[in-house]
Amino acid sequence: MQPQPTPGTPRDTTMLHHHFLLITYPAQGHINPTLQFAKRLIRMGMEVTLVTGVSALSRMAKAPSSAGLTFTTFPDGYAEWDKARADFSHQLSEIKRSGSQALTDIILRSAEQGRPVTCLVHTLLLPWVTGVARRLHVPSALLWIQTATVLDIYYYYFNYYGDVVRKNSNNPSCSIELPGLPLLTCGDLPSFLLTGDDLTSFLCSSTLDSISFSTFQEQVEVLTQETNPKVLVNTFNELEAEALRSVDKLKLIGIGPLIPSAFLDAKDPSDTSFGADIFHGSTDCIQWLNSKPKSSVIYVSFGTLCDLPKPQMEEIARALLDSGRPFLWVLRSQGSGNVKDKDQEEEKWSCREELEEKGMIVPWCSQLEVLSHPSLGCFVTHCGWNSTLEGLACGVPIVAFPQWSDQRTNAKLITEMWKTGVRALVNEEGIVESDEMKRCLEIVMEDGERAREMRRNAEKWKDLAREAVKEGGSSDRNLKAFVDEVVAERVEEMRRNANKPKDLEKETVKEGGISDKNLIVFVDEVPEGRGEETVRNAEKCKDLARQVVNQGGSSDKDHKAFVEEADGERVEELRSNTEKWKDLAAEAVNEAGYSDKNLGALVDKVAEEKVEEMRNGEKWKDLTREGMKDGAVSDKNLKALLDEVAAGRLEQFSMNGGFSHKNLKAFMDDIAAGEEQYN
Repeated sequence: MQPQPTPGTPRDTTMLHHHFLLITYPAQGHINPTLQFAKRLIRMGMEVTLVTGVSALSRMAKAPSSAGLTFTTFPDGYAEWDKARADFSHQLSEIKRSGSQALTDIILRSAEQGRPVTCLVHTLLLPWVTGVARRLHVPSALLWIQTATVLDIYYYYFNYYGDVVRKNSNNPSCSIELPGLPLLTCGDLPSFLLTGDDLTSFLCSSTLDSISFSTFQEQVEVLTQETNPKVLVNTFNELEAEALRSVDKLKLIGIGPLIPSAFLDAKDPSDTSFGADIFHGSTDCIQWLNSKPKSSVIYVSFGTLCDLPKPQMEEIARALLDSGRPFLWVLRSQGSGNVKDKDQEEEKWSCREELEEKGMIVPWCSQLEVLSHPSLGCFVTHCGWNSTLEGLACGVPIVAFPQWSDQRTNAKLITEMWKTGVRALVNEEGIVESDEMKRCLEIVMEDGERAREMRRNAEKWKDLAREAVKEGGSSDRNLKAFVDEVVAERVEEMRRNANKPKDLEKETVKEGGISDKNLIVFVDEVPEGRGEETVRNAEKCKDLARQVVNQGGSSDKDHKAFVEEADGERVEELRSNTEKWKDLAAEAVNEAGYSDKNLGALVDKVAEEKVEEMRNGEKWKDLTREGMKDGAVSDKNLKALLDEVAAGRLEQFSMNGGFSHKNLKAFMDDIAAGEEQYN
């Protein structure tokens, strides 16, 4: 594992600037595509940190070392991978319980080290990661490591079509029609959406089904709630064109196949393996394959999680022996892997010696090396998506032997949409019998027209897969567009954060802002003609302005709130800006500062206007006295009015808009008071 940089360690100024944080569930089928995605990002000039569970990282035979790639872990409840694998439900709940805080700490620590996270990408079974990204204002995306078709099925099940599937879940042949997807049957759907499946019930407990179901449901709900959800899919446009655009709400981006470069575009010939195997492989099998004729070997592997029951294993063994062809069978030790378990496993095989005479049995191998070997004739697989995609990319015909989860949907696509294989059918007990297995092997391995068509189609998808990841190919373009988009979003967010101090300053002085309100309060409090109190209020306003910018003041709080949200590499600059504006604000209210001068000018203007108003009051008093003199305007008007009253025309005056009785009385009282003052 590459050592983590310590806080304060100087970093090479030529190092990468954009930092992607990849979080993956601790299983081989999740780690492999995530690690390959990391390599693609690094080749584009990104810096990557890959995060997975403690149990998986401790088990990895050899974590790849690469400039720009670091590893770290989150607690998953176990230090040993075998124990974690044996208790999926506890591991998943433990990851969810402790993972959120662990991931938060990783993101904050990266910011403190000058490596702020540009984008956070997570795999399946970790829907809570989106919430962490949202709280920390970091762009996020889901790395979907199954087919786009399966994602669409989950989306439609939890939105609109769940009742239809539930009503027919016990009828495997019942047709299900979903928008943008090929016609499916209930038997083609992911096993977690169905009940009453004997094989699924045997392979995994009801608790596992329930937890997986609720986790996928939560993942779909999270995607539905996002305004612009980004989903990176380990597929390519040419393989699943309709499925990638089936759901308008989701932005599905095909970036696959995510397998080592040496087996695809050869951009990096040294990239010959995923480089993080949890299982320890055999190196003898390649030499054994070298000794076999072209297209003659049957390769059998059921992945890292699928443990078949003894009756099924014996049926497969009998079919391989009866086929008369060389075979390479990956047969992991089940259970904990101790000596007692291995002894019990040996007892299961009455034909073990015969199997090893006709073929080769290994606990694990480099699957891509095997699939790309010229001696390989077909691939008997559980149809896990990684294995299926590797088979397509290597141009190998497939015998589909699906078990659970998404594997039955993949088998449907292999046999009916891409036409690169044949599906083994189960009996009433959910077992593929040896005769059925032998039938499938003969179809794929014989030189009939159907076999030739499968091989032609396999070669076609192999070529299209390589074209997709080449420079300018669909997956290459899609990945570059995604990176450009999230980098632009992050840069824009950082720019907005950098402008926050200026925006806060403008908010305080604009109409309705803090400073504006404080000034209005001050002006309202300036009393009429009270010089000393006006000065005191002026000092009060200065104090208010100081409080706005001092520690704990409103402007100070706004700045602090912003600084807490800023990205790590901007924190010091923003703090400096905050102090600068704080000092400028303090200078402004000091004696002879801008705010002090403006405030003084305002007070002078208010006092001036008040004095002018008082002068106007004296002026009107003088005019009133003039109006009361004998023969003046007011005196004449009064006499004329009295004459009209005496003539009985008061009522007419009132109707025609003249003085009302009340106004007349008030007017006469004013005149009387004026005469008294005048005399």
